[in-house]
Amino acid sequence: GSVWIYANVITGTGNISANGGPGAEDNDADLRPKDPSSAGGGGAGGRVAMYFKQNSTASPFYGRHRAVGGASQKEAGGAGTVFLYHMVYNHRTLILDNGNNPEPTTRRISDFANISTLGLRTFILPESFNSEFAGNSRNFSFEELQIYGHVHFLIYTVPVGAVCRLFFTNMIGDRTGFIHLAANQ
Repeated sequence: GSVWIYANVITGTGNISANGGPGAEDNDADLRPKDPSSAGGGGAGGRVAMYFKQNSTASPFYGRHRAVGGASQKEAGGAGTVFLYHMVYNHRTLILDNGNNPEPTTRRISDFANISTLGLRTFILPESFNSEFAGNSRNFSFEELQIYGHVHFLIYTVPVGAVCRLFFTNMIGDRTGFIHLAANQ
């Protein structure tokens, strides 16, 4: 799912989330867990985007935006994305946080051409390349990139290996995440 907020002024308190659902457990007739390897994977986190001109809350919403992947006995879902855009200061923040779900079963990506087998990853997909934030190309720029909770992040290009750039001024996080790079990135 997704949440898109466009407002002149943000005020108040609360949480904004687009979290993924938990993976289905494989239970027997008495609802006792069977083999965890046959359980379903967790759903991926969604997208949260908030565009604003003034943040009038007592404290910023930092830490209250979430798009965490769903838990699972097998493999959790990948984190979604939280995009905050302060329109007056032209300040763009991308937050990737998977809530300390476990890491993917494999860290290394050996084949960028087949992403259907890559669980627990956060992608920027080709559909995002024509946005104003990508300069209507494959160039993504953020003033802040925040990575937490074992996030594995990559930009998926079609064709695989097409030139792509990710620019950020500040990187913040808990040192548990990865940025995966393919050829020409």
